[in-house]
Amino acid sequence: MGAIYLDSVSTEFSLKDASTNETNGVIRRTGIYLKESGEAGTLSHVDLRC
Repeated sequence: MGAIYLDSVSTEFSLKDASTNETNGVIRRTGIYLKESGEAGTLSHVDLRC
């Protein structure tokens, strides 16, 4: 059986364009989940630049 942990932690990280150093988005928070196979994964709150 899979599971999602409903809490998250702050993981502030800027996603920048390598050639211009312009910020394209910011990862704000990250949580975890377990697949039915037992493998773990992450999900993130990302604010993208429009």
